Amino acid sequence: MGQHSIPIQGPAYMTSLGKQAGFAIYDRKSESLVFFNQEWAETTRTSLTQIQGYRPKNIISLIFDQVNKRILVFDAGKCLLLIFQLDGKHERTINLAVEAPDCLYTPTSLALDSKGTVYVGDRGENDIKAFTLDGTYLFSIHLPLDANGEKPRFSVSAVTVLADGSIAAVDSKSRNIVLFSREGRFLSERPLEGNYSTVKKLMALDSGELIGMDSSQKLYKWSARGKQTAGLGSEGPGRGQFTNLSDITCDSNGNIMALDGSDDPIGPAYWQV
Repeated sequence: MGQHSIPIQGPAYMTSLGKQAGFAIYDRKSESLVFFNQEWAETTRTSLTQIQGYRPKNIISLIFDQVNKRILVFDAGKCLLLIFQLDGKHERTINLAVEAPDCLYTPTSLALDSKGTVYVGDRGENDIKAFTLDGTYLFSIHLPLDANGEKPRFSVSAVTVLADGSIAAVDSKSRNIVLFSREGRFLSERPLEGNYSTVKKLMALDSGELIGMDSSQKLYKWSARGKQTAGLGSEGPGRGQFTNLSDITCDSNGNIMALDGSDDPIGPAYWQV
């Protein structure tokens, strides 16, 4: 596990830029999107407050769109998806605030598949909502309806897209990993092993394994069936520990990167796991 300091005041979320061999980080203190090369030298910085008519409210996710070579920034507080080019230029803003009964109530997570479908985990509505990249609402993904025809409790804390296009979501209430088809059909539900608190981020590897980030400052690795195969990290200031584990991503070489958004005197850092 390697460690490296990043010259940012308040890093909150991070994404790698695929084969572009770089990274983008949202700095919550300056409300900026900051770009780095592979050596972690800053290349450009875009202030989100300079976007006309926009002020950040609750950004919860950064995703790299490998097909279109764009960075997606999701503001859950405003149900907005901001699209940026690799040079930091703001391209457009997509409104995901659809009308009831399909409105987003408590968005918790974001995922994107290779066909350009955006999936938003919504704990408040017990489902995952699918949109196109132009903001068109497609359908709702949820557990099978109960005997009264109602959606059962589905506390989505994290969602990701597997290599075959199926959707994996963590249900924090049942502590299960739930799988759906690309079209939203329920496939399976299995226990997600581990002594975790709340899985805040879920990432799928090409191997089919899942990497999860826990609110208790730990990283976990599971098989696609939910069997825990590894665990790493703990809360604390020491090497290999985290004080404010805020995001994970995978670089162009397949390395797992973990972002610690600590405000302590040592400063924020990332770990190469």
